[in-house]
Amino acid sequence: MNVRYRLGSTLVVVTVLLFCFGLAVLASETVSLTFQETEYRDIYETLGSILGLNVLVDPSVQGKGTFSLSNVTVMEALELVSSLSGYDYVIKEKTMLVASNERLTQYQTSETRYIHINNVSPERLRASLSLVLDPDNIYIDSENNLVILKGIPAVLDEAEKIVRTLEQPPVLSLESKEQSVLEVFFQLTEVLNLNLIADSSLDELKLAISFRQLEPQVIIANIAEMFDLTVSFNEDTLSVTRNQVESKEKVKVYRLNYADPTMVSDILGLLVDSSKIKTDPATKSIIIKANENLIEEADEFIASYDQALPQVLLEVWVQEITSDALEKLGIELAGIKNTGSVDIPKIIEFAWEPWELILALQALETQGKSKLLASPKIATISGEEASIFVGDRVPIILSGEEGESRMEFLESGIDLRVQPRVSEDGFITIRVSPQVSSFIWQTDSDYPQIRTREAATVVRVKDGQPIFIGGLLQEQETELIKSIPILSQLPILGRLFQWTESKGEQTEMTIFLIPRIIDVSEGISPTSFIPVP
Repeated sequence: MNVRYRLGSTLVVVTVLLFCFGLAVLASETVSLTFQETEYRDIYETLGSILGLNVLVDPSVQGKGTFSLSNVTVMEALELVSSLSGYDYVIKEKTMLVASNERLTQYQTSETRYIHINNVSPERLRASLSLVLDPDNIYIDSENNLVILKGIPAVLDEAEKIVRTLEQPPVLSLESKEQSVLEVFFQLTEVLNLNLIADSSLDELKLAISFRQLEPQVIIANIAEMFDLTVSFNEDTLSVTRNQVESKEKVKVYRLNYADPTMVSDILGLLVDSSKIKTDPATKSIIIKANENLIEEADEFIASYDQALPQVLLEVWVQEITSDALEKLGIELAGIKNTGSVDIPKIIEFAWEPWELILALQALETQGKSKLLASPKIATISGEEASIFVGDRVPIILSGEEGESRMEFLESGIDLRVQPRVSEDGFITIRVSPQVSSFIWQTDSDYPQIRTREAATVVRVKDGQPIFIGGLLQEQETELIKSIPILSQLPILGRLFQWTESKGEQTEMTIFLIPRIIDVSEGISPTSFIPVP
């Protein structure tokens, strides 16, 4: 391959035999060179570049020379040029130094040099210094930002120039009327070629900036001071965090309208130390002591939790109704299997609308097939139990161990317990527990025996959808003693003229239950009730 160099006004023709195109010739390969009246500086630089070396030529190298070399190695060419020019050279690591013998002796002395760095990353610096120094002679102390180099003075001078060049911080101009602090740090680290680890809350901080030709480090320092940030450099990574300043604690009183103070206090214990939470059940108040951040969280929680729960109006119709009348309503109790050996109440979701049921019951009552026994109405809060009792309370006199007497009441009738819960979708989930009790009087006891049947289930219905409870049998059984006057009073023989008769009465009843959601803003008013047939 023929390579032509034009050095000033002198033409140099170099013929190099290469094994690989584009690579520097190895020292063992032969070349043919011709230099005509060429500066010694240019000759040495040409030979050094062929070897792939950095070339440092001392100012003491002066003069020109003419050489015509054929089929010699580059190292042989160097020796010939050196002997004829009177200048010597030395190859140290990746650099060739050319100077007079006196100057070369001065350069030959190896030394250690310490350089402090502030801006350039260690990896970038090491890669650049490896161009003039052996990597084994480069040591970087990242913790102390110190570079330690070893080599001859000329090479170290060149290395120091590289360090100074890399250390020159870039300058940056930024201007924005409103920008988040996080976005600014993204721009700065891109300029500095650094990785970034930052608190995501920095995106909430806004600032207006106008920087012109400032070093990024100066901009970073100004922003850190303005927003009280902690900034740290770790090799090639910039870390930015917000300093957490503990605000002064203050006391705040919350007066609850709907929620239970004890329950709210227990939940607030997840946010605030329980020892700093007090409750006052008399005024439904909660007192907490906390810093501003925790107070804000407590505000948000209580505002969302202390809400009025929906109310449910329960309309109950207790009816005596015949079996054929139930069949007209589409209800066949005989087809519903019991789970036990005795009759228990049966609970069915009714598909009719309330007004349809009202008209049907009115029609049955007109025909004498239905009789309204009671129509209680009760309202309760979602999740709370309501109780309705329809029947009799019989007073009983009981005697204590010491002869004292007290009165208690025994109940006979229908006890209906209902617990509705309103869902977000407008449906009502109801736990229904009907209980039917009746008295059985016996002649050998002053107190009646109570017979009870009960059931419990959970149903889910739409607002206003009726629920039917059937199979409620109320029984009354009484034992009567009959006798023949005068004869039944005879001693001993009087029992022969007495006999006992039992009289039982059975009444079958049904319950229609209609749950209706009441608008919290309206409350309960006379218009909330549906007319009873």
